[in-house]
Amino acid sequence: MIFRFIVFIIKEIGFKLDPFKIKKIVDTIFVFAEKNLVKLPGILPLYFSFYEDMINREIDLAKITKKDKILHVGSGCIPATAILISRKTGAKVVSIDNNLKSIKNAQILISKLKMDELIKIKNGESTSYPLGDFNIIIISQGINPYKQTIKYLEKNMKKDSKIILRSSTLNDDLSDRDKILKKYFIIENIKFHKSNGPLISILLSKK
Repeated sequence: MIFRFIVFIIKEIGFKLDPFKIKKIVDTIFVFAEKNLVKLPGILPLYFSFYEDMINREIDLAKITKKDKILHVGSGCIPATAILISRKTGAKVVSIDNNLKSIKNAQILISKLKMDELIKIKNGESTSYPLGDFNIIIISQGINPYKQTIKYLEKNMKKDSKIILRSSTLNDDLSDRDKILKKYFIIENIKFHKSNGPLISILLSKK
């Protein structure tokens, strides 16, 4: 199965390769897998299992509860982040994407899972979507445009909001690309997800 192949690449080979150089290849494979998995709901638990440990760690990282208002940037066809967080905490999540086909597929899936009351899938850009009353903002790995997104978040987020930004690193420090975060935010903590290859979650707050 293609998804098992993706997991193998990330877990077994990911630490040996520059995650930013292979990002386009991994992204292409994931998009292909998601578009097909959304049609096969029976396989979804396997897909969710890849993210579950990471989501558990992120819930603990930001102390997410039912009372939080969460924005997830980068929904994709299968909004695993929104689904798992809502299931585990009861929190309401707005998940955005700028691909209309992905949005439609994600909305269909949320409806099939009967999670419409907890999760809303909307069209939006990372550099302009209103941050409103969201106090937890989760940014998917590889979001583009990166610097513009960072600047928009810093300028428009609430003072007491927290950001979980997913990225990659080959060591125990931020990548060269992510070091710009120190200019705009307080870096409160970093979680390393060893079971997901070089993936990390960075907890940010407003300076």
